[in-house]
Amino acid sequence: MGEPLAFPPREYQALVCGPDGTDLFEQAGQWLVDLLSYEGMLAPGTDFLDIGCGCGRVARYLLDSPIKTYRGFDRHHGMVNWCSEEISKSDPRFSFDFFPLKSSCYEHWDSERGALAVEDFHFPYRDASFNSCLLASVFTHMPPNEVRHYMAELTRVVRKGGKIVLSVFFSPSGKLEFHDNGLNVFCDAREFYDDLGRRPWDVRRPGHSFEPGHRFVPGETAAHTASPELIKPYEHVWHVLTRV
Repeated sequence: MGEPLAFPPREYQALVCGPDGTDLFEQAGQWLVDLLSYEGMLAPGTDFLDIGCGCGRVARYLLDSPIKTYRGFDRHHGMVNWCSEEISKSDPRFSFDFFPLKSSCYEHWDSERGALAVEDFHFPYRDASFNSCLLASVFTHMPPNEVRHYMAELTRVVRKGGKIVLSVFFSPSGKLEFHDNGLNVFCDAREFYDDLGRRPWDVRRPGHSFEPGHRFVPGETAAHTASPELIKPYEHVWHVLTRV
């Protein structure tokens, strides 16, 4: 075996997980990989897409997985460079792309001034390129128009039968809200589900929730209804989408 993979600079870890140190970075990354494995998304032959890959929080824990290929992309040039230098050189299955995307929500947090509007960005991948995809805390920082555009692109690049794991924040008021100096987007649940319902996806809320200091525990599957009593307004609400 080669040398253990180094951890990214703490400033990058903080951009991904907040300023709570390497422990949270590790815990969240491993929890996500456990979720993906539980959903059968890391099987041999899998072509995996990690949107908002950051500094490899998930990729580092996939090096021992049997997936066929991994493709990650992010809007942060430094983090993508770090992944290319540290992860791609360790395993040629892994590749990372940088795209200078604008983010009205995230720019004040990471100081990355993008040049390309999200709604003008088309994923540079062929149709039906992937059968597994992760968007961990991506839609939580995107307004609804950008989410709709990404879902259109995902519908194109994910194969039939393929799966997506993603998280969102839901607004307790039932209206679009921006919190934490505009960083976090809390969407209208009914609007979110209505948008998904117009696309060829089966939608599940499997009931998983990340808690620091705790390992992944499978939860009960919830219906994809937008009933207010089933919505956790200030937590990541995880979804599994299957392309039909």
